[in-house]
Amino acid sequence: MRTEEFVNKLEQRKVPLFLGKDIKRFALKTLFYLFLGKVPKDSIIEEMYLYNAGLLSLGKFDPTFKKGESALEKLTQYVLEYYLEIKKDEAKLNAPEHFFLKQYSEATDEFGDTFSDERVAVTVVLMVWGSYIEAAALMGHSIRILGEKGNADVLKKAKEEARALREEEEQTLSTLAQKGKYLLAVSKETLRFHPQTAGGLRVNPTDRTFCGYDIPAGYVLTADPRIAFLDESAFSDPKAFNPSRFLEASKSEDRFFPGGMGQHQCPGINLATTMNVIFLTKFLTTFSSWTPSEGMPEEVPLVQVPIVIIADEYSVDLMQ
Repeated sequence: MRTEEFVNKLEQRKVPLFLGKDIKRFALKTLFYLFLGKVPKDSIIEEMYLYNAGLLSLGKFDPTFKKGESALEKLTQYVLEYYLEIKKDEAKLNAPEHFFLKQYSEATDEFGDTFSDERVAVTVVLMVWGSYIEAAALMGHSIRILGEKGNADVLKKAKEEARALREEEEQTLSTLAQKGKYLLAVSKETLRFHPQTAGGLRVNPTDRTFCGYDIPAGYVLTADPRIAFLDESAFSDPKAFNPSRFLEASKSEDRFFPGGMGQHQCPGINLATTMNVIFLTKFLTTFSSWTPSEGMPEEVPLVQVPIVIIADEYSVDLMQ
């Protein structure tokens, strides 16, 4: 429903789509509703932007860090107040829109203790933050890459599947995500072709030898997808945008880790790919093509940290 509303507004207002700014706002509102059961007022939305910007700061004394720290406190307090109000009424807590609040209210930590109210609030804030920025980045990159001249065949196949999905009667969001196999492959290939993170960082606990290298304890290790995803032994012709590689059972999936590996891998990746399939289904059946708006630079400007996402000022003109 929210995807439908967002794309319909784009169609009606006939103005450029800002691949960073507009999609970020859409993703953030959608995920607040998913995890909290409510879309907050604009001032709270802005606090999330400040919190995200604070993660770019170089130190705790940086003004941006202090603004981000303050934003996290305000976001947590906002969620906490809303949660405590909902918690008073069991019927409200059991309502479908509060599914995740209900789950977190019953969750336990590593010691078996039930989450405190404050931990529930922090969990909601971090889930919204981690997933919205991943989803927004993926949607923006997908649209940009599909619009490039060299990917006309990929765009054609993506549109064909999107039209087929839209034509099916009584289509639900869950079945869209399940049946949109090529659009899911487009999402995965976008994450491979243009990784959004540099991989998770882990401190090596003991001295070890790895691939012929002696690594002392205390050194930081990372599996960087920007390197691994260009490995020809795993991804043939790695510099080509080829979603079909993810439609076949192969070792590509074994070496595909856009959100890191192990128990700390980002849970926002699967949610982001699901959201992108739903978004592309509607977007590709509404607009025929899109090109960079007048005055846009040839090289798309990017924000590199903490997630690689298209900068707010970059836009495209949409054609129906």
